[in-house]
Amino acid sequence: MLIDKERIDKHMGLSDFDYVFLSFEMGLRKPDDKVYSFVEETLKTKPENIMLIDDTKENIESAKKRGWKTCLATSNDLNLIKESVNKFLNL
Repeated sequence: MLIDKERIDKHMGLSDFDYVFLSFEMGLRKPDDKVYSFVEETLKTKPENIMLIDDTKENIESAKKRGWKTCLATSNDLNLIKESVNKFLNL
């Protein structure tokens, strides 16, 4: 997972974002509801202002049910991730 984080950071600049939550760093596992609740409680924003990028359909579906924006992508889909984030940010 750390390799994926480093690769995404290299291409996306994670420090440019106000918040980046990584479940493995949080000590939680998706699709456990605690992950989604923690993010929502921390951000205190509307669900449509939260985006989940994940490679598991089950995790994506859990986020969608909460009203989050989502991107289903593998670690090899960096262009798809970039496009989805840019669309989410209205760039």
